[in-house]
Amino acid sequence: MFAELGKTYVSSRGQEFKQLFQKIPALRFVYTAAEAEYDVLPVKDWVANNWAVPVGFVVVYLVGIAAGTQYMKNVPYKNRLASQLAYWNAFLCLFSTLGALRGIRCSLWYGPP
Repeated sequence: MFAELGKTYVSSRGQEFKQLFQKIPALRFVYTAAEAEYDVLPVKDWVANNWAVPVGFVVVYLVGIAAGTQYMKNVPYKNRLASQLAYWNAFLCLFSTLGALRGIRCSLWYGPP
């Protein structure tokens, strides 16, 4: 079931607002039901109460970058995983582009927080 056009949402700052598809019903096809019904408050509360988890992921990521760089210095060029890294970068580029296209509609409509 898709979100109702008359429903009022509450932001993580406690402000009431209407979704973009409610203000411009012609854009309803752009949203999935999961996006329209997503409630950010439980996730925000979880991250606030478990802040060490995201910090841990960032630390592991940074260690992985440093260790990967050191590892790749000692690997001969022909074994450097060039094609796998090229596929990864292509996937990351596509994923980032799609994410930007999904997020830009709200950013342009609502402006900065």
